[in-house]
Amino acid sequence: MFNKKLLQKLFKTPNFYIPAILFIVVLASRLFLLNGSIDFFDSTQYIWRSELPTLKEALSTGHAPFHPGYIFFTWITFQIFKLFGSSNIALVAAVPSAIFGSLTILFFYLLVKKIFDGKIALLSAVLVAITPFFWISNLAIIVDPTMICFYILSLYLFYLWLDKQNYWYLIISGFALGLSMWAHTQIAFWCLGFVALFIYKVKFKDWFSMIIKSIPFVIGPFFFIGIYLYLLVSASHNPTYVSALKYLFGGNAGDHMLYSLLPGSRNYAIIMTTLVAGFSVLGVIKMIIDKKYKEFWLIVIWLFPGLFLSALYLYANLYGRSSMIAIFPGMIAVSYFLLSWKAKNIFTKIIQIGLITLVICQLLVVSLPIIKLYVTQPSALEESAILQKNIKQEGLYLTSNQAKTIYCYIGNSDVIWEMPKEKIKRDINNALDNNKPIYIGQDAIMFPYFKYDGNNWEIKSTNLEGPLEHQSIANYLFSQFNFNLVESSNLKNKIGIYELNTEDISLTNRLKNSIDDLHKNQSIVLGRLIDENLFLPVARNQIDIYSKKSKYIVSPERINYQDWIFNIYNYLVYKNDPVLKYKEPLLFNYSDKSGYFAMNLPEDQT
Repeated sequence: MFNKKLLQKLFKTPNFYIPAILFIVVLASRLFLLNGSIDFFDSTQYIWRSELPTLKEALSTGHAPFHPGYIFFTWITFQIFKLFGSSNIALVAAVPSAIFGSLTILFFYLLVKKIFDGKIALLSAVLVAITPFFWISNLAIIVDPTMICFYILSLYLFYLWLDKQNYWYLIISGFALGLSMWAHTQIAFWCLGFVALFIYKVKFKDWFSMIIKSIPFVIGPFFFIGIYLYLLVSASHNPTYVSALKYLFGGNAGDHMLYSLLPGSRNYAIIMTTLVAGFSVLGVIKMIIDKKYKEFWLIVIWLFPGLFLSALYLYANLYGRSSMIAIFPGMIAVSYFLLSWKAKNIFTKIIQIGLITLVICQLLVVSLPIIKLYVTQPSALEESAILQKNIKQEGLYLTSNQAKTIYCYIGNSDVIWEMPKEKIKRDINNALDNNKPIYIGQDAIMFPYFKYDGNNWEIKSTNLEGPLEHQSIANYLFSQFNFNLVESSNLKNKIGIYELNTEDISLTNRLKNSIDDLHKNQSIVLGRLIDENLFLPVARNQIDIYSKKSKYIVSPERINYQDWIFNIYNYLVYKNDPVLKYKEPLLFNYSDKSGYFAMNLPEDQT
């Protein structure tokens, strides 16, 4: 029966107002800055799939994996907005990210409150909400906020099952995890979070019986995996359900870096900021000092295995996005360190408040300028598409798998890294035989997505040390052709399009052509590399182009450019060299067969 007194009591307690206000504030901070930027790999695909006439089409088109758990909500959202006459599908496609990102903070607060207390729960939730990586993901056309939301919800419900042993909590928790997997199967990296909760909550003597009782949990994951397999088979991506299952969980298992602790450590320092990551380590140590061994193992088991495993896999733009869930146990440790010791006098209270303020300020100092860049600056993908309209459309255009979803070249095109190298070579030879122009986008030469985490490297570009199938054909092109810069962006992403040719054009004429292509307020960076022993051009070298007028030691496009510890390190390293102190290298990873290179940059960055 409806209990009126219970409802009145609920509305009079902090149990209602604190999470409600937290959710509203976080949601407002997301919706106000939402812009629908086509900035992440597959963004354009998610947009047009959301407009398809039927839900099944939307869930099973594009390239696999289809991420139906995200598209389900973008498609539903578009149907709702369409009733009100909204035509901005890009903005609509980002709405689920904002909503589920905000709900994540709410569910996270409720989970942490159950394990620790209200103060630690509130501070942990606030810190996660203003963390740059998570905040950006909540504004983007990207699957991660949906995946993370249902994962955190599943953990919360799983805890309630362990606490109350009500099977409804267990079954719904399983379905929430299934929805999370439906959005992105990389959530498998973080399933040890359930093991951590189990060990925290269940006594050792009860492990076997509780494991048996928890078996119904798998109903939800199996249900959504079954639908996922049906979509893959019905869309003819996989011929059988067995092959679809192998693809779903092992499709890119070999597409990772060598096993090492360094990628995870790097990702953790960036996604948390170095200072705050340090506080989390202190928090874990303090749990041991306080003899909070169960809490210690909860954080360690949840955080470290998933962090170091997920960090081996690469994702476009937000390099550390696969490690993003590490923020949640990390911020619990930070909050525990800041709040677990009781201030005995006004002096220690001031120190405690000062440290909390320091952590919040550090996150905001990093987040706010990065969020502003994300909202106001066009994406590299969008700029590349604009430039493609200015070149001859009857030739061959070489693009990358990162940019293929938005390229708008009308002529023939090949996708470097996906198509067989021999096919690309045949298409190049056909273009040469028919006197057709050959173009290559800068995205196919080097990773252009310099924004946010500032990582300008991708395993599939010019890397010769990666797996054989990842050694790009670009290496072959550098040694066979001259690269003439024919289009360049006047904006900050430094996107360019090069035309390939075999003619021995004089460097004077090539320089003249490059200068003629300059936009207003741009300068040209050029040079020629000669092997000092052979006196011949060098086809591949790393050339560092520096910005002498940079205000910062590191680029403001890097997510950690205002990371205080990171900047202190750079200052200590470079303070004795006034020339290097204000230089920021832009990695330019090749020259052509003549040894010549050219790159157009805004004048203040030359």
